[in-house]
Amino acid sequence: MREYISKGGPRYGSQLKLSSIEHWQAIKAESKAVQTEICVYAADHIFARDYINEKIGRSKTNESGWVTNSTEVKLASTLMRSKLSFSDAQLARMIAGCTKRRSLDWENPIRSVMSAVERHIGDKQPDGELKLALLKLLEACDKRSQYSDTDNVRKIKVRVDALLEGKKRGHDFSFPKGAFSNRVKTDLDALTEKEQINWSKLMKHAFSASASKPSKKWLNDAKPLTEAIGLEAFQTQFIIWASDVKPDPADVDYSLKILKGLVWIASSQPNDTIALAIGRLAEVSFVKVAGIGARSKKLGNACCVSLMNMAENGTAIAELVRLRGKIKYPSVKESIQKKLENIAEKQGVSSAELEDSSLPDFGFKNGVYVQRLGDFTATIHLFAQKANLEWSDKDGKVRKTVPTDIRKNFKTKLEDLKQKTKNMTAMISGQTIALEQSYLADRSWEFATWKRRYVDHPVRVKISENLIWFITDGPDSYAVLPTKTGLQTADGTSVKPSKTAAVRLWHPLFETTDTILSWRKRIEDLRLTQPFKQAHREIYVVTDAERNTDVYSNRFAAHILRQHQFKALCDAKQWRYTLQGLWDSWNRPNKHLPAFNITAEFAVEIISEDDRTDAWIPLYLSSDQVRFSSPEQNPLPIEQVPPLVFSEIMRDVDLFVSVTSVANDPTWADGGPEGRFGGYWREHAFGELGQTAKVRKELIETILPKLAIADKCEIEEKYLVVRGKRNSYKIHFGSGNIMIMPDNRYLCIVKGGKHKSSEKVYLPFAGDNLLSIILSKAFLLVDDHKITDRTILSQL
Repeated sequence: MREYISKGGPRYGSQLKLSSIEHWQAIKAESKAVQTEICVYAADHIFARDYINEKIGRSKTNESGWVTNSTEVKLASTLMRSKLSFSDAQLARMIAGCTKRRSLDWENPIRSVMSAVERHIGDKQPDGELKLALLKLLEACDKRSQYSDTDNVRKIKVRVDALLEGKKRGHDFSFPKGAFSNRVKTDLDALTEKEQINWSKLMKHAFSASASKPSKKWLNDAKPLTEAIGLEAFQTQFIIWASDVKPDPADVDYSLKILKGLVWIASSQPNDTIALAIGRLAEVSFVKVAGIGARSKKLGNACCVSLMNMAENGTAIAELVRLRGKIKYPSVKESIQKKLENIAEKQGVSSAELEDSSLPDFGFKNGVYVQRLGDFTATIHLFAQKANLEWSDKDGKVRKTVPTDIRKNFKTKLEDLKQKTKNMTAMISGQTIALEQSYLADRSWEFATWKRRYVDHPVRVKISENLIWFITDGPDSYAVLPTKTGLQTADGTSVKPSKTAAVRLWHPLFETTDTILSWRKRIEDLRLTQPFKQAHREIYVVTDAERNTDVYSNRFAAHILRQHQFKALCDAKQWRYTLQGLWDSWNRPNKHLPAFNITAEFAVEIISEDDRTDAWIPLYLSSDQVRFSSPEQNPLPIEQVPPLVFSEIMRDVDLFVSVTSVANDPTWADGGPEGRFGGYWREHAFGELGQTAKVRKELIETILPKLAIADKCEIEEKYLVVRGKRNSYKIHFGSGNIMIMPDNRYLCIVKGGKHKSSEKVYLPFAGDNLLSIILSKAFLLVDDHKITDRTILSQL
């Protein structure tokens, strides 16, 4: 047999052609019995050569060793596909040879051998030496999976399991081990035998989803399998499974590959519910687990690919927009953005127009969805930040809890309504993020288009009604607020722009102080809560110091920042930054603005190699300059940066510093006046107020007289002063840190749940968590005689 396979062939196996082997034609002319013996010999010879190479070193083998090895694999695999007949002993011998190789998925004809075994035993169970060989192969698969659990190894395990259990190939599927498999098998056990067979066929196909995206053939092959189950039954079950999954990266579940395939199959016949389910699964899959990473990038990417392939469904486009704002991985964000741009190009519109026009109404009318169930009515109300589910009886009386009758008799409908409420909250969040980003996207709309897509849209209406819009109508320009009676200016005057007027989001940067204050009063008088800071938005203008430095700003230099929190905030605000380690990972946070063709940079550096995680990631950074650049002018002088770009970028940087500075962390291990970096801590924990803190102070000045604790509080330059029963306290507007008066002792109160009274305080905008914390601390300290927390009491 050796003479048949030892001659000819190219040097590299990937280029091997059997036609180039000298004796191939002679082998083809031989009897089936001889070809069978050649296959058996090839399997043995592969193992023998592998053994020799390992013992004496590949470099000591003859030059044709690599070639011969590739030849043997190709030869054996090709001959076995011709459906040769083998005995149990021959098959056992080939399995043994393949099993002893160092790799089960590289230069190994094991898959062809498995096909030969399946043909040989049919629906019977193996016994004797063949069964023993399969058991040893299964044991080898388990050992390999401990350090290299590749797709090929898992596929072999599935096939061996099926053979040992005597399952009917093509009519059943041996599930890979894993939590998801266990869940699926439990659900399928409740079905009829015929239904189980149909589902098993689909599961087998889903498990073959190994590429980065499904081919047309793969999807076409899935259609008859889905039809056998029933499209509605499949989609209902898929949504249940997709909603319950939370991958654990610390305990990888390889059976989730089935779910990846099911996601692809579900996306081939999309509807709004399927798109929402896939979007939720994508978000869950990309959630970061501390110290590990994403729950499952593979599953998350499969979901994104599926949403991208559902371009004709508006909900899928809306989910991609939402995920682009939620997912923390820059590469995923960029992939989503490119796909949106490709879809938009095919439709002949811009990506922004595609996003605007694709949002469905989801059955809502003017921000309200109503469904009657028995004697009760379920109503989902949309607000600027969230959706809320409300129940009322036949007399219209609102119930505080879900009626008992609904819980008992409408369980499925109740779960659907709860899920719809969650979906709409997520959708509103995505739309809000995209809308706030329109400042730096330099977006504007023609009035008629804007009115149709925002003010008159059943979902966006509640966002639009809480924001101020700037209209340019020929020579006239003015700011308006959409109300139920039409568009009104700050003083309540009604206006009717022409259809061709231009509309954009209003920004306080371009207004006088009196105009800004009038809009703030208008928002507060109407008790509106803006989805993001607009009337109270911080503004930043170029200072004399920045004119002197010309091409950079030192306004936010020399701060000590917590790197991991800084990275998370960069991701949230669309800045590119990767964690800096101790080797070859230096990078500078930056944000590119295509609408202005400008890139902003914020210099940060590792502050100490001693303070690091177990993964050698330093904990702290020091901040430095903010710079701007453009392709034409690098660097770009500060005064040449468009005022809106400068203000919004500096607002981001101010947020980075104010949130991630160690001076703002009451639990910082090295914090406090006597701790490490004590000088920095003393300077900034109770230092001068930045722009964000100044706006926070102004708002507290406005709302304080309306609070129940007003007579026990007063405003100082940098502090909210609170008089309690035990002591008086100063709460810093910038950091939220507290000092006990009169000797200015530091009081550490760790952030916890909100004080009940502070939850009732009306705020004109969402998103400033520190504002809520300061108010919560004020309510707590006013009643300091009621504090029971031992940690706090020990400091008072």
